[in-house]
Amino acid sequence: MGADTRVSEAEQGLPQLKFNKRNHCFRADGEIGFLHGVASFDPQATSVLIWTRLTPPENADHEVTWKVCTRKDMLEPVASGIIVTNAKCDYTVCMDVTGLAPYKQYAYQFSWSKHKSIVGQTRTLSDGR
Repeated sequence: MGADTRVSEAEQGLPQLKFNKRNHCFRADGEIGFLHGVASFDPQATSVLIWTRLTPPENADHEVTWKVCTRKDMLEPVASGIIVTNAKCDYTVCMDVTGLAPYKQYAYQFSWSKHKSIVGQTRTLSDGR
């Protein structure tokens, strides 16, 4: 038989995932922020739900800022706020954003400390007129 030519993940330069007992998830050492992306759902004519999950460095309460804009560059918010997340809700954030215009596209983003989520896009439904 020939020599073992297998290469470990570390030798390939891939991140080493470890189970974090405190946050109950796998992640590479030092990875924090919005590792699960963003989502929007249940659109109505003047509202939509936006969601994300924070991966924090420690088990504590964390204030997450959210904003919804008509521009993808996230300037000129039409709605924004702060919500507290913690281990009781698995560090998830879900906001029912109201007061939006019917049949309009919006961009949304979450931030915590110096970390920002990706910019998500959503659309409200027609008002049926």
